Amino acid sequence: MKKLNYAQVEVAIRNLENFQGNSCFGMWLGENYIVTSYWTTIAKVVQSPGGQVEWVNPDYYSKTTSRLQNIVKRAWGLS
Repeated sequence: MKKLNYAQVEVAIRNLENFQGNSCFGMWLGENYIVTSYWTTIAKVVQSPGGQVEWVNPDYYSKTTSRLQNIVKRAWGLS
């Protein structure tokens, strides 16, 4: 799989598509979509009876992970 740049990653996250970046990836695991940075789950979409729920990990890890967390928030309209 070709590695995406940050602009392409944002589009993939907005569309809930599988992707691989330099230090991150997004993928569907069953009915849940997860986004990881350095193998740490930093965001996910959980399908529930009431609709989907978006969650972004609020913990600080690094500048790179914070950048990705902000990309996720922007892609999902949470910022």
